[in-house]
Amino acid sequence: CDAATPESWVVLAGSVGTGKTTFATATFNDMVARSIGRNVNFGSKRPPKWVTEARFLRMASVAGAAGYHGRAAYVGSMITCPILVMDDLGGQRTPLTNWGAGAIRDIFDERYSNEKPTILTTNLATWDDLAGRYGDHIVSRMIERAKSRTVLNGRDRRIGK
Repeated sequence: CDAATPESWVVLAGSVGTGKTTFATATFNDMVARSIGRNVNFGSKRPPKWVTEARFLRMASVAGAAGYHGRAAYVGSMITCPILVMDDLGGQRTPLTNWGAGAIRDIFDERYSNEKPTILTTNLATWDDLAGRYGDHIVSRMIERAKSRTVLNGRDRRIGK
């Protein structure tokens, strides 16, 4: 958690059950606690966000039922929030729609440009796998902000309990 700086990204990869979400949540909670300790007031309009990719796409669709502005506001809330966790990138294993891919690229691009801390988890094994889903320019930004992927290996810790 101490390695996460205000502008850094954390990219956690690995197979199912290796602790990516647990580590991401601990890092997120630590970053929020440190921000509160520095008297950062997130306010009700821009609280930190924790969302899976699938939930983001589902909620964007719900917000879109109110029209373009509803969906744009929802995507905007992901772009402008002070800390974002997007969990389980590529986890739904279905191709992204043009809109979904564009929205995720916009979020990552804007967060990169504005140096917003971002924590990402994925089961996708390589940078090339991520690039195949989100594009080379987004993965290039992930690499620059995160410096590397942390790969968590091992067996599924949920099995055998």
